[in-house]
Amino acid sequence: MAYDPASGFRRPLPSERELIREEVADVVGLTPSERAELLALACRSGAQLLALRSEDERRRILESRDPVTAETERALARLRARYRRRISGG
Repeated sequence: MAYDPASGFRRPLPSERELIREEVADVVGLTPSERAELLALACRSGAQLLALRSEDERRRILESRDPVTAETERALARLRARYRRRISGG
């Protein structure tokens, strides 16, 4: 239970699923075009931030990769395969 300052009562904590739904609520209904605009904006912002760094820092940042679990690798492979089937009409 967590204290809810708006109501003054304690209430159950939201589930992870509920938290994720809240987090993505603003983008769930976007069109592909709107999503592309957001992606382009994020890429421009990232490029601007990188431009402020030294060449060595930029190289280090661009070469870094977050480690992923084998389970995540398998999930990504499934998603990529599903996407490829969808765009190829299969």
